Amino acid sequence: MKFIKGLFVTITFVVVLLIVIPLVVILMIYSPNEELPDDYKYIEESSMMNVDEYFRDFDFGSLDDIRIGEREINTVIHTYLEYEEIDNKDIDIHYIYVDFKENQFDVVAHLTISEVMEFPLKIKVISDVEYSDEILYVEIKKIKAGLVTIPNWVTRVVLKTNGVKSPYLNIDKLEIVLDTEEMNPYRDFIEVKNVLIDDDSLHVKIGLTEILNDSIKSIVTTVAETAKDTIEEMYGRLTDGEKKSADVILDFIDDNPNLNVDNLDIEQAKKVSEEFMNLSSEAQDTIIDNIQETLDPEEMSELKKIIEELMR
Repeated sequence: MKFIKGLFVTITFVVVLLIVIPLVVILMIYSPNEELPDDYKYIEESSMMNVDEYFRDFDFGSLDDIRIGEREINTVIHTYLEYEEIDNKDIDIHYIYVDFKENQFDVVAHLTISEVMEFPLKIKVISDVEYSDEILYVEIKKIKAGLVTIPNWVTRVVLKTNGVKSPYLNIDKLEIVLDTEEMNPYRDFIEVKNVLIDDDSLHVKIGLTEILNDSIKSIVTTVAETAKDTIEEMYGRLTDGEKKSADVILDFIDDNPNLNVDNLDIEQAKKVSEEFMNLSSEAQDTIIDNIQETLDPEEMSELKKIIEELMR
């Protein structure tokens, strides 16, 4: 009798566990009334802006450090949700946002799955980012559904079972691998030196390839020296306003004797271009004519090729 009683208790306990454990898991996953965190309320406030208009005046940083902000990414994602560009009739997405951290980002989404009795669910995907030898690695470290951490092996099984395939996705490592050189249409001229994330932005560090940098440095040095000699020669014939612009140009050339393109102050270079346009058309033509006469035909051909490739 003791054996039967013990067996009955054991079976009852197992049955209770089989009922209680899934119930507990469901309750831990169930995520009703998950409001957008206060730190991301700006997403809803600016979500109705047209994407084209939003990016028209957007500051992407400098030419050597392209910055894409967390705020900008979240606004665009939400805008696409508003326009129903991200649409699935079986899933109602309440919000999606990206949370940048040091070399890491989290993607958080709150949604309702209509196929499962209008089940509300909050998903959080935690990923690490590493860049090495022109390869960007995005490793999925953890996925959470509500309060429950989904084991990585479950994620692998789900991806494989559903036939998810991509040349960029390594399911066994849960890793996305992107070859930036392969993806870069200007790889003969510009290379991605680094990709990193700080607390509020994704940074893409770019620079000229070593061969092109040497070629351009030679051309730019010749252009700068010729422009300086020409401006100094005509300086006495310039108006007072033109002399102010000429001084800015001459100071810039003197302050950048090595003309390392990667290290040039972009804002200062833009200022120099504006000052050049303030010179009279006669002065501009004289400088341009002297540069064309000074440059070697092969250098002119190389410069033209570079411009054509970059404008392609």
